[in-house]
Amino acid sequence: MIILIRGIAHAVSTALLWAGLGLLYSHMASATDAQPPLPATPSATLSLAQALVQAQQHPRLAIGAAQLQAAQALQQQAGALPNPELTLRREDLGDGDSTVLAIRQPLEPWVRSARQHTAQQATYTTQQHNAVAQREVQQAVRQRYAALQMAQARLQLQQQLLALAEVTTHIAQRRVEAGSAPPVDVLRAQATQAQVQMSVQQAQGNIAQAWLQLQASMGQASTNTTVDIPTLTSWVDSVPAISQVAPAQWWLQYPAVSLAQQQVQQSQAQLQATHASRFSGLALEASVTEPDQRTANTRLMLGVSIALPVWNRQQGAMAAAQAEVLAAQRQAQLTQQTILAHWQQLQLMESSLMAQLQQWDNTILPPTREAVLLTQKGYEAGKFDLTAVLDARKALAQAEQQRLDA
Repeated sequence: MIILIRGIAHAVSTALLWAGLGLLYSHMASATDAQPPLPATPSATLSLAQALVQAQQHPRLAIGAAQLQAAQALQQQAGALPNPELTLRREDLGDGDSTVLAIRQPLEPWVRSARQHTAQQATYTTQQHNAVAQREVQQAVRQRYAALQMAQARLQLQQQLLALAEVTTHIAQRRVEAGSAPPVDVLRAQATQAQVQMSVQQAQGNIAQAWLQLQASMGQASTNTTVDIPTLTSWVDSVPAISQVAPAQWWLQYPAVSLAQQQVQQSQAQLQATHASRFSGLALEASVTEPDQRTANTRLMLGVSIALPVWNRQQGAMAAAQAEVLAAQRQAQLTQQTILAHWQQLQLMESSLMAQLQQWDNTILPPTREAVLLTQKGYEAGKFDLTAVLDARKALAQAEQQRLDA
């Protein structure tokens, strides 16, 4: 990603540098009415920071906020006692029967504590999921923003090529009128100009598509048939090179690592809750017995009951919880290894691509641009034919396109 955005800055500067090729011959094209098409007039300026702020309203983030509210509500519910139970029963059926009204409150001291801890860890996990979603949305916005900048750079490149094609067509017309060139030169120049014109139109369509994709990455849906594209501001200067980012700092920028570690803690909490579920029979009970016919006394009883399991039949649940802990630990290790490998690959890619870009800027593009100037001047003076001009301009277009691709 850092390599891409740095390439955009070089691409824009490159397009501006060789724009002078067409301007040198602008006085020759003053007699022609055709003008290179201009992009739509932007209505506003959109910076990357503004795009990221607008992305805060993304539906995915709203879903995460609702899920966090649900997790927090479940955490609050986990700390509540079970509902009290009211029972009415008849005892000693026969002559000495009696009616007992009892209220029972399950306490669950160990189970409730484990349940609270599990719900708390689930809330933390939801927060980490939201952090991962936040980063992914921001990453998508940055990529689409960079793609739109690249599309605008490609349009600028095609417009400069169109300006050169118009100059070549004008020179060919002047030479044909002067009788120093065959009429087929005009037809060839016009055909080449039409092809470049189509490339300009295609580049304009790519800009509109890139803008719609940027809007989608910000969580916005546009139903307008006309595309109003804002002006983008440069933001690559604030992005550090990969070689300037220490591994520890790079590590902390990944919420996926924190999420994997949190999932380990959540699975451990679930294991503790499964273990504590074996002792859930503690309850407090109070009862009132109506007066019997023999003693005419009312009995009030208060007691505590504890249900102890005779057999432990939670072996399957315990084994499953332990396996979940192990799986979460392995997933955390895999996430860390994946991120570290990705960081190392980016380092290699940056050093390689930066060397290629320097070679393009210092070795390949300068002589290619100069060749276009010389062949165009030579054709105007009658020293070269039109084929040499078209070949030189084709080589320049290919070199500039390859430079943008790099």
